Amino acid sequence: MYIVIEINAKAVLLKGLSVSEMVWKNSAILLSSFANRLGFTTQHTVFIIPIKPCSRRFLNRRKVTLDSFLQVKGFANSELRGVRVRSSSSTVSRTNDAGKAPARPLDHALPADIEAGARAKLDFSCPSTFRYKTAWELLRGLLVLKLSSYQKFVDNSLKIMGVSQRILGQRLFGVAARCTFYGHFIAGEGEAEARRLVERHEKLGVATILSVTAEEDVGETVGSYDEPRYDHNANGYMQCMDLSLALSRRFRPVSQLKVTSFAKADVLARVTELLQENSLPYDNNSPLSVGNLAKGLDGQMLSIPGLNEAENKHLRLVLKRLNEIGQRAIKNNAQLLVDAEKTNINPGITLLCLALMLKFNKEFPVIWNTYQCYLKQTMNEVRNDLQWSEQQGICFGVKIVRGAYMDAERAYAAEHGLEDPVHPSFEATSDMYNAVIAFMLNHIHRNPGRCGLIVATHNEESVLRAVIRMEELELSPTSGEVIFGQILGLSDRITVALGQAGYLIYKSSPYGPVDDVLPYLARRALENRAILQNTHRERSLMVQEIKTRFSLR
Repeated sequence: MYIVIEINAKAVLLKGLSVSEMVWKNSAILLSSFANRLGFTTQHTVFIIPIKPCSRRFLNRRKVTLDSFLQVKGFANSELRGVRVRSSSSTVSRTNDAGKAPARPLDHALPADIEAGARAKLDFSCPSTFRYKTAWELLRGLLVLKLSSYQKFVDNSLKIMGVSQRILGQRLFGVAARCTFYGHFIAGEGEAEARRLVERHEKLGVATILSVTAEEDVGETVGSYDEPRYDHNANGYMQCMDLSLALSRRFRPVSQLKVTSFAKADVLARVTELLQENSLPYDNNSPLSVGNLAKGLDGQMLSIPGLNEAENKHLRLVLKRLNEIGQRAIKNNAQLLVDAEKTNINPGITLLCLALMLKFNKEFPVIWNTYQCYLKQTMNEVRNDLQWSEQQGICFGVKIVRGAYMDAERAYAAEHGLEDPVHPSFEATSDMYNAVIAFMLNHIHRNPGRCGLIVATHNEESVLRAVIRMEELELSPTSGEVIFGQILGLSDRITVALGQAGYLIYKSSPYGPVDDVLPYLARRALENRAILQNTHRERSLMVQEIKTRFSLR
C-alpha cells in the first residue's frame, strides 16, 4: 500500500511511523506499511496519484484522520492541508467500472439524502458562524441588513445620502457612514484596515478580493476624454493588485476589473453597436476583432472603421492600460476577473476580455470573463467562447453570476423596441445558472488544468449543487480550478461554512474613501435588491448569536 502526501510542497512527519523521502513532483513523502494504522485492511490498494491539493474532507469521507500528524517546526496547523488518498476498494469509495464516481446530472431537484449529506458538511444555519464578529459588528449588521431589506429605502438610497450630507456636514456624515453601511459592506479606506480584514478572513479559511469602485455609465461623460482620470484609475487597480499580493498569506491574489473605470463607456457602446450592426462574431478577419485588439495590447492595433479618430485613439490607450494591468497580474501570479455590464456595452467588454485571454492565458487562466445568467443567451455565449478558446489553444476562465441589471435591461429593450433579453422569472434564471455551472464543472473534469470557474452566488441551493457535483467528479476544492465567491457583508453563513469545509471561497471587498465608495454601494444595492430583501436567515442567526453571548454573561 502506498500513499503520497503533500502539504504545501513541504515535508511533514507522522508519529511513530518510518518515513522515507522521495523526489516526485513537488517534494512529497512516500509512506508505506501502515494500512492498519489508517483504518485500511491489507486488501486495500492505494495508488500514487499526481499531487493536487485537496482538503481534509476527502480523508473524512474515507474514515482517515489527520490525528497522527505532527506539525513540523515553523509550520502552522492551517498548513496541514493537501492530503489525498485514493483506494480501489468499493468499501472506501463507490466507483463504476471505469474507476470513476458515477456522474449524475443536476437538472432536477436534489434527492433528499444527497442534499442532507451536503448540508451535513456545510452547515449554513449555525449561529457560531458569527462568533468571530464583535457584539458591535453584530448589532450594526442587524441594523444595516434590516434597513436594506426595505425596497423603498434602497430605491431612495442616493437621495437619502444627499440629504444626510447636507444636514450632517461632510465630517459627521463620514462618521455616520462608518458606523453603518460603510462599516458593514466596505473593507476600509487604507492598508491598515484592509490588512485587518484579510487576516480575519484567512483565519476563517476565506480569501479576500480587494476591489476598486471607480466606474462610469453611458452618457456620463459625453464628448470628453478624461485620459488623466482613466490613467489614475488604471494605476489604482495595479496598486490594489500589489496590496492584495502583500496582504495575502494563504491564497492566490484575485482582483476584480471594471473596464469602465478606465474606458469611456460611450466608446464601448459604439463598439457593441458595430458588432451587432455587422453581425460580427468576436473572432473575424476585420479590424473589429479579437485578433486586432490583441495586437493593440502591444501597440499595433489597426484603426477600426466606424470609430472616429478620437474613439480609435482612446481605444488604443485603453488597450495600453489593459496590457499594463495584465502584465502586473502575471508578475504577481494573480488572476483578473473582468466584470460584466449591461448588454448595451458588454459585447465590447467581452471583445477586450477575449483579447486579454489570447495574450495572457497561455499556460493557465489569468483572465476570467463574467457571464450573467439572467440573460437568455448566456449558455450559448459560454459555449461559443469556450470553443473559441480551445481552438486558440488557450486557457479559459469564467465567473458565473445570476446578474443584477434586469430592470435596466428590460427598460432599455422596451425603449429601443428590442426583444426582452432577460429570463421571465427567477426560476428560469436559476435553471440557467445551475446548467452553466454543471456544464463548466463537467468541462473542467474532462480538461484538468485548462479552465477555471468562479461560482459567484449567494444562493444556498446553487452552492449545494456545485459542491455535490464537485464531489461526484472528484474535483479538488483547493486546486483553484473551482472557487466560490460572495460579497462582503452578505451571506456570511455560506462563506464561513465553505471556508471551514476546505473550499476556496473569496469575499469581494470594496475599499476606498467614504465619498468614493458610498455612491458605488448605493448602485450595487439597487442592483442587488432581491438579495438584500432575503437576509432574514442571516439576521436570525445574528440574533441567536447575540442572545447566546448575553445569556453566557
